[in-house]
Amino acid sequence: MNTNVPILLIAGLIFPIISLLSGIASLVHRWRHGRHASPVFVPFVGPILLTCWVVQAHEPLWLIPVVWILDIGTLAFLAITPRLIAEWWRVSSFTRVLSLHGTQDIQSALISLHSTGHYVLMKSWKRTPAAPGIVSLGEPGTYTCIDTGYALTSFHGLQRTLRRTEDGTYTVEEDQPPREELAPYSICGWRMTTQDWGRR
Repeated sequence: MNTNVPILLIAGLIFPIISLLSGIASLVHRWRHGRHASPVFVPFVGPILLTCWVVQAHEPLWLIPVVWILDIGTLAFLAITPRLIAEWWRVSSFTRVLSLHGTQDIQSALISLHSTGHYVLMKSWKRTPAAPGIVSLGEPGTYTCIDTGYALTSFHGLQRTLRRTEDGTYTVEEDQPPREELAPYSICGWRMTTQDWGRR
């Protein structure tokens, strides 16, 4: 008997068991505390090892689809894959139609607008190594075209307007001062210039 066979069986069972116990623990935590706790799902590893075990141990081949169907980690990953692909596509380089860059003091910001109607704001701070504070953050949202530029609405509710100027740059207007927790996202009054897509 191949000595790898029992190792494949044991290793192949560990990962589905981890996913199952983690899923149960997440449900219990939500039931007891009313808060979501993300389970630790490990997709594919268990079914792949168990498939190898089925082949090397000369077990019935109908067990192969069974080990895949019964792995909650793999099923959960496959269930969210379409959403992950859709979220990636919304703001991918393939859908980008405009990229704007601006700086102010130690802050810099990059806004990319996409043909899907979504945008991403990436903001960073150039701080000294010992200086405390935020180093970078990101903000997703949606936008619409208006006569003078673009109207942006972030997913946390902050609204701003990118108003096109005669020299081709954009000035940033925000409807009202953001709440304290959203202040780091503010770029009110900034002037944004078109970013060359070839630059990184």
